[in-house]
This record gives sequence, C-alpha cells and structure tokens, in this order.
Amino acid sequence: MTRIMIVDDNTVFAMELEEAARELGYRITGVATSGVEAVQMAKSHRPDLILMDIKMPGEMDGISAAKKILHDENIPVIFVTGHVEEALLQRASLVSTDGYIVKPVHPRQLQAAIEVAMRKNNHHQDDSNAENGTSVTSENGPPNDENQAVERLLSPAEYRVAKLLKAGRSSQDIAGKLSLSPRTVEWHRMNIRKKLGISSKNVSIFNYLQLL
Repeated sequence: MTRIMIVDDNTVFAMELEEAARELGYRITGVATSGVEAVQMAKSHRPDLILMDIKMPGEMDGISAAKKILHDENIPVIFVTGHVEEALLQRASLVSTDGYIVKPVHPRQLQAAIEVAMRKNNHHQDDSNAENGTSVTSENGPPNDENQAVERLLSPAEYRVAKLLKAGRSSQDIAGKLSLSPRTVEWHRMNIRKKLGISSKNVSIFNYLQLL
C-alpha cells in the first residue's frame, strides 16, 4: 500500500484530501501544516510520496520544503495548488517533475497523478502492465509506463488525442492526423479535461501532461 504524507495549512482541505486518498486505497502517514513541519515529518515518517501545497505561510513555502525533502530524503513530491500562475508553476517544475494537481482535487486526477509519480520513481512492487495486460506505445517510441494511469481514465480516442496534445499538436493538426472533424477534437479535449480533473481554464492540457 502506497504511504502518502499530506502538507497543507488549510485544515479543511487537508482533511478532504486525506479522505479522498484513503478512499482510493492509499495509507496516510501524517498531515503537516507548514513547510518546516513537512521537512521534519518526511524525515521521521519516510512516506512513499508527498502531496505538497505550494503556497503556505511562514519561512518555508511548499516549493522550498519540497526542494529540501528531495535533496535530503529523495521522496517524490506532487504539488497541490489553487494558484495557477505560470511563473509559480515554472518554479515548482524546476524543483519536482512528479506533477501537480489543481484544487479542488478530483479523485480521478489525484489517482492518476499518484500512480504516474510512483511509476516514475519505481515504488510499485508489482508490474501494472502484467495486471491489466496492456501496453502503451507513445507516438514516437516504445511502451511508456508513465502513461498507464492516464490511459485507463480516457477512452481510446481521447487517449490518442491526449498523446498528440502532449506532443504539442494543435487541434487542427490532430483533426487532420486522426481524420476527425475539428468539432470532434474539441469534444475530446473537453472530456479529457473533465476526466483528468483540470477544472481551471488557466491550466492547459499541454502543460498538465508535460508534468506527468
């Protein structure tokens, strides 16, 4: 069972995130309310993964805490944020490439982000491909385990569109490549956003997928 630590100064949201993670089958090792406490708790609890709020009061925000934790403990960090300023997300991506999720957190988005981060960091003890009997082939390369969680959330058509969006293709290019109408591509884009829990219009599908 994946052991997760939550860091958020908003007690209500932290409780909601803890409940959502438990319902998905994850074990919560602790909840920290500041960056300093997060660093101390990461060292003592040694979770498999940390869900870290970006903006927190005090001398150490989430990004600074994540940087120290990654340096000292090498524990993967997924950022959780209600703020989608590009400069903030760019700063966060320089510290951790394990992704971010936007508040309010959708359970499917949470599960996909956790599964992808765990695969990237080799924390799964079982082989997910063997379990579901599937493989994922990227547009220009061999099977990519990091896309398994996303693939399970999307329909085959949506997943094909998502792969091309991640490659930086425009809706018009995708429509031509997949022999779809532009309206159908936009429909798939809307469903992808919904299934991945990308609720903020300020977060593009391209930027979200780059962090997975």
